[in-house]
Amino acid sequence: MWLIAVPVAFAACVALHAIAVRIFPRLNRPVSFLLIGSPVGLAMLVAVASRYGVTTTQLVGALVTYAFVCELYLFLFSSALTSISMNLLVRLLSRPLSDAEIAEIYDSRRMVARRIERLVATGLLRTPERGRYQVSARGEKLLRMLGALARFFRNDPSMPAAR
Repeated sequence: MWLIAVPVAFAACVALHAIAVRIFPRLNRPVSFLLIGSPVGLAMLVAVASRYGVTTTQLVGALVTYAFVCELYLFLFSSALTSISMNLLVRLLSRPLSDAEIAEIYDSRRMVARRIERLVATGLLRTPERGRYQVSARGEKLLRMLGALARFFRNDPSMPAAR
């Protein structure tokens, strides 16, 4: 039963996420997936626990498998598919492009401008004050969290610590 519960819960999570991002297109996709996937996963775990018990290998198996497929989904659709290489492959699948066309599409100034727009849209940067962007309070919180994780995993981050 737990082997069936995982793909059913995952499919429900993906379907609900697809509906949510269509209704609210400005949602942060990874965060909204986590907000949807958590209660769906919890419901699946309750169902598995009610069938097998709380301290069973089936419950652990369901938890680990669900977490793995959710992480794989997040990686594929929020990291890999937004990478430049993957984006280029998808574009080339639809039609051949010359070196000049590729250079135009991936002009570094436009790519930096798009990244800045995304950082502002997600609230990690404040709009320019006298032409200068600044890290927002939300951005500082994220940087502190990333710094703490980097220290925890003994990874020397190449970014300066947030104030």
